[in-house]
Amino acid sequence: MTLNVPGHGPKPERFLCDEMLAKLAHWLRAAGYDVAMAEPGTRDDSLMVKAVATGRLLLTRDREFIERRGAADHVFLIQSDDLDEQVAEITEPLQIDWMKAPFTRCLMDNADLRPATGEEIRTLPQKPEDLGQPVMTCPVCGRHYWRGSHTERMIERMKKWRC
Repeated sequence: MTLNVPGHGPKPERFLCDEMLAKLAHWLRAAGYDVAMAEPGTRDDSLMVKAVATGRLLLTRDREFIERRGAADHVFLIQSDDLDEQVAEITEPLQIDWMKAPFTRCLMDNADLRPATGEEIRTLPQKPEDLGQPVMTCPVCGRHYWRGSHTERMIERMKKWRC
């Protein structure tokens, strides 16, 4: 199975981030990408197996992955530990659209969000009329998302990252 990586086919849409790239995973999810996170302490060989089995491109800072036979089709090595530099490293080569589908995935567990019910909205500490619309809910963890000043700041940052 060959993944879609630079020089090998269309752009990848699904990623697996190792534990060193948790912030990057968070922002990719905010942009609407399907991003699995490696559990802390996951062995390298397990990460490779998971990436291949789930059709994900492994994003890592671990140079040892590149030395593995067959890894080039499944691994994208990131050099920097700075978020903005990591974004610059992946945006063009992986054709990342930072405005792909903003805030359609749970930032914590990666699930697709769904519209909140009226009952769920009424349980929130804010008055419904004070919430930015629409209010979305994670079907897995139950977190609620709505447009507020924090969301707007994140959107502005993602717009700056666009190619």
